Amino acid sequence: MNLIGVIKRKEDNYLDNYVGALKRTGANIVIIESYYDELSVLKKVKNCSGILFTGGTKWELIDEKILKYCLDNDVPFLGICLGMQMIGNYFSKNHVPGSDRTVKIKTNNHYSTAKYAHEVILKDGFLSKLFDTNKILVNSYHNYCVDDTLSEIIKGYSSDGVIEALEIPGYSFGIGVQWHPEKMINYDEKSRKLINRFVDAAEKYSYKKRKMIR
Repeated sequence: MNLIGVIKRKEDNYLDNYVGALKRTGANIVIIESYYDELSVLKKVKNCSGILFTGGTKWELIDEKILKYCLDNDVPFLGICLGMQMIGNYFSKNHVPGSDRTVKIKTNNHYSTAKYAHEVILKDGFLSKLFDTNKILVNSYHNYCVDDTLSEIIKGYSSDGVIEALEIPGYSFGIGVQWHPEKMINYDEKSRKLINRFVDAAEKYSYKKRKMIR
């Protein structure tokens, strides 16, 4: 069964938005409480065919352990806002497990209630191919950003230089975006494409896993 794990954080992080966006595709959802004990969390993760690292204000060390499991087993994953920051942090040049190397944004155009807050310029890669363009408009609800990560995984910037998109090469689906596609799902085709492609990747992983068990 195609089961996507959605990370729930200690604070209210609008979990229903993420769950609703995934359910529109027909995906099955399991909530993973990142603040539970490690054994319980990883047991749930091992039953998943995809992981959605959600937004919020703080990630836990277990997020990084879940990410490592995804990388070790090529489980598709999508990081949104804080989730992307955690991924970027994990791939920082001087990564220390559990440390937060994000920095506060100096400009004021990254926290907005506008449907489209600013432009993101995409480098050639998975996202530019998926969207068939190197420029997209996104919403924005963050005050911090990735500052230190591997240059080769950076695939999108805002006009003021904030890292907005990450792609992890060599994996079936390893994407991080700083914006919130789950909040744009009702009015933005590109957001629907991204969520749908993530669910498709999870379905393929689930099918491959079932074949290996037989």
